[in-house]
Order: sequence, then structure tokens, then C-alpha cells
Amino acid sequence: MGQLTNYMVTGCIWTFTSTNFTLTLPYGIATNFSEFQSVNNSGVYTIQDDLTDFTATHRTEAWTSTGSIGSYNGFFNDLSESSDVYCYPFGINNSGTVVGSTSGNGAVLTAFVWNGEGEPVSLGAAGGQTGYSAAYDVNSAGSAVGFQITASAGPLFLWTPTTNNGTSGTLTDISPTNTWNGEARGINDSGIVVGWAEIWDQNSCNPSVHQAIIYDAVNGARDLNTLIPGETGWHLLGALSINNGGYIVGLGDLTTYDESCPPIPTTERRAFLLIPNP
Repeated sequence: MGQLTNYMVTGCIWTFTSTNFTLTLPYGIATNFSEFQSVNNSGVYTIQDDLTDFTATHRTEAWTSTGSIGSYNGFFNDLSESSDVYCYPFGINNSGTVVGSTSGNGAVLTAFVWNGEGEPVSLGAAGGQTGYSAAYDVNSAGSAVGFQITASAGPLFLWTPTTNNGTSGTLTDISPTNTWNGEARGINDSGIVVGWAEIWDQNSCNPSVHQAIIYDAVNGARDLNTLIPGETGWHLLGALSINNGGYIVGLGDLTTYDESCPPIPTTERRAFLLIPNP
């Protein structure tokens, strides 16, 4: 497993320098609503859509660009079963393994994995599921991360398949101590996980501390704010994604001070990019 040390932090605005993009709708069925959730390097898309009959029936589908986009030639597979009322495909890896959240027959939304064969498989829960769960991201080995509401475990989880991109495995609670709310949102191929957590701190004037989280097998879950330079003015609230180079993106509060005496602080909610120090 990779380990992380310290980061430099920067606010970022991403600007496209090229207009060589074509906006297409790779879909062949008229719907009330559709939402593209993810795409892999092979051009396979995951889509959540509502059917046109206004019955609130949701399907999860994956589409491939090998064929005419916008026709059934582009259809890859229908992930939902007839009993599924809601199905959301949040992530897909380059092997075509899909993770998300699904329900059937009025059941609670539950995290699932699907590798293109058979039916989607529930990831279960650590500590006994009592509410909603979802898997948000999946790496090249098929390890998935997400959020769960359980009777006795924390909300952040890591699911590790028994074999690469398999549908059986082990779900582990990776929440920091005293976490009462949070999500694991991203995982890279080294198994490093990022997300956010709200920590219950009885010794603080603000008992609920919201912080961006990073997890690896060696160090466990840590507050990302402890890995950036001090006195930057940043408080990192949530990390949403991490790539294989260790770059992390997310959301935080940046506090700056004017030149008055005493200085007056201004806090703005901004996107951040963390770059690992050499």
C-alpha cells in the first residue's frame, strides 16, 4: 500500500484551452430524466435514468461508444432487475466493474458491486445495516469505498474483493474514532482512500468537527488538515477524489485577512487541489 506524507495545497480554477469537444447524448430511449455518473478509459458510461411512463422506475445502465452513440448499437448492458425501484451507478473502473446503490421492492438503498456478469451483488454492511448505504468509487482491483448507516459501525467503509474485480469480499469500517457522519468518496490503485467525516469532540466548544479524511492501511484514517502546511488559512472540509499520483481534489474553507488594524478575516468556500511534496 502506498503511504502519504505532506502536501502542498492550492485553490484551483480549471480552464479548458481547447474547444475540440462534441456534446452528444449516448442514449436511445426517451426518458424524463437521465444522469451520467461515470466513464472509464474504454468509453463505457454508467447512466441513471427515469422511464417515460412517470412511474418513478429507475434503471442503471452502462453504455459503450463502440457503435452509433444515441442508438441501441451503443447499448452495453442493463444493470437493473425488474424489482429495482432505484438504482444509481456511481463508479466504474477500466475492467467494467460498476459500484453504486440500489433497492428493490421498497427496500432500503444498499451499496452494490457488478462486474458485468449475473446480477448486482450487495456489499453488505459492517455492524448491521440500519439505513442507506452506497459505494461511490472503485479502483482497478475492484476495491470499493462508500458510506453506510449501521447499528454499531462507523459510516466510512472499504470493501475489498476476494479476487480482483470479484463480487465477494470483505467490508471494513475505516471511520476515524468518534465519527458520526461521513463518506469515503475516492480510492486509487494503491488503496489510498479519501473522503470526509464529522467527528464528535466532547472537549471542543464546537462538538462536531468537519474534516477531510485520508486513509491507508499503514496509518489508518487521518485528518488531511494535519498533512498541509500550517497557517495557510485553509480548513479542508472534504476530499472527493484521489488519482494514482496521490493528487487529491475536494472542498474547503479559505480564510484571508485584510490590511486593517486589527485585520478583518474573510472566509470563502473553495475547491482545492493537494499535490504531494517530493
